[in-house]
Amino acid sequence: MRRIPDVRESADIDLLLGHLAEHLGYRGAFLVVFPQDRSLATRLWDSDRNRSIWWHGDPEGALISSVRAATDRMALSGIHFVEISPDDASYPYAATYDFTTVTVVPVTFDTQLRGMVCFTGERMDHTDFEVALEIVCYSLLVQANYLASSSRPHVALTPREHQVMELSAAGLTSEMVANELGMSPRTVNQHVDNVSSKLNARNRVHAVAEAMRRGLLR
Repeated sequence: MRRIPDVRESADIDLLLGHLAEHLGYRGAFLVVFPQDRSLATRLWDSDRNRSIWWHGDPEGALISSVRAATDRMALSGIHFVEISPDDASYPYAATYDFTTVTVVPVTFDTQLRGMVCFTGERMDHTDFEVALEIVCYSLLVQANYLASSSRPHVALTPREHQVMELSAAGLTSEMVANELGMSPRTVNQHVDNVSSKLNARNRVHAVAEAMRRGLLR
């Protein structure tokens, strides 16, 4: 998670996806970004070089179709496990490039699906750290979207804002942060709102991701 602000190019994201997959016990991972304008190309980063090469040269769009079909079967929030059946037209590709069983972490902005991080391998139990995993995946997608941007206006957080965001990045709720810092949940939410305003973030998760991207969190 702390490596995300250091990402400078696409190859860094590929490596980071591999490290994250290995840490979680998966064989690999890929990040898919859906543009708001559906006429534009879907972008992808992948820890598996062979699958990445195939993806970018896939003449039939088989993987894109599979991923989009998976999104149609899931809600816009929460982690989902998807298994491609042998009867599926994309199964031969999925078997060859190791995405027959995929754990999908959707990333949404303002309730709209903007992308997802997909982990290849058997189903895992993420109950104890689901929120933290969603924040990491959100941060990865945000960083990928900002790769082409070189402008990073300086933003300073107050010591209290920094503490609140550090704990939020660790997956703590407002109530948990409040207990940890000896303040009310309302005050915690006010600090989050202040940071969101400074970073032009849409919500709490986006604020954490943007703070990480700018190197404001350790």
